[in-house]
Amino acid sequence: MPVEVKILSRVLVNRLRPHIAKLVHPDQKGFIPGRRIDQQIMLARDLHHLETSLKRKGLVTFLDFAKAYDRVNRPYLLRVLERQGFGPRFLAWIRLLYSDSKCSLMINGWAQDSLTPTRGVKQGDPLSPYLFALSLEPLGNLLRARRDLGVLVDQTLRVPVGFFADDTDLGLS
Repeated sequence: MPVEVKILSRVLVNRLRPHIAKLVHPDQKGFIPGRRIDQQIMLARDLHHLETSLKRKGLVTFLDFAKAYDRVNRPYLLRVLERQGFGPRFLAWIRLLYSDSKCSLMINGWAQDSLTPTRGVKQGDPLSPYLFALSLEPLGNLLRARRDLGVLVDQTLRVPVGFFADDTDLGLS
């Protein structure tokens, strides 16, 4: 990445970092300062223990998004950011970062002609984890809204989903 792009990306990360925990639901443990993978592991363990101790037949499905960063639809990402209240200036900076970007592949040691990617967030860019986490929020919202998904903890609490980056745990009891 050119130095100017790295600087802009770092500036946007620094502006976003203080707010990201409020924008991304607590069930996403990846990428968010103060959240850790061990929290997700302990939650899965505790839910499993609850299901077995109550002798309920539950199901947990573990999903992994293949090539997750590469599959982010950019127009969708911009709509998500806009709906989450990001202003026109921030959106313009994101558009600038992703417009007219080029990449090239090395095949057998030979550089190929450059390509213009039309989807995905950039590998190695410090802004990409935040953008990816934000892009998953609508999916998380849909799953959390479903009353037929999740592990029932008590009469009022159901844990439907857990995320760690692109790894997703879906429960059903």
